[in-house]
Amino acid sequence: MMPPYESSVIIGNLISGAIVMNEFDYYTGEQIWMIFLGTLICVFGIFYKVLRVEKISEKLSIVYNMEDEEFKDNELYFSKNSSENMGNDL
Repeated sequence: MMPPYESSVIIGNLISGAIVMNEFDYYTGEQIWMIFLGTLICVFGIFYKVLRVEKISEKLSIVYNMEDEEFKDNELYFSKNSSENMGNDL
């Protein structure tokens, strides 16, 4: 949940600087567009990284779930065999 807040802070700082401090009075039109372009690149980069992390975590959860299922299958197999062999030890 942090990256959306982080990108909101970036945009909020940009807008508040423009409104409260009149920062855009010191820039040309081209420089303002470059500021907005840089901001968009940063925001999209943040969301891109979030999407990659989510995809990786989904893949890892699938692998872990598969390993858990294999472990449970092995556990059931060994528990069945051990209970069948308990009478043979005597």
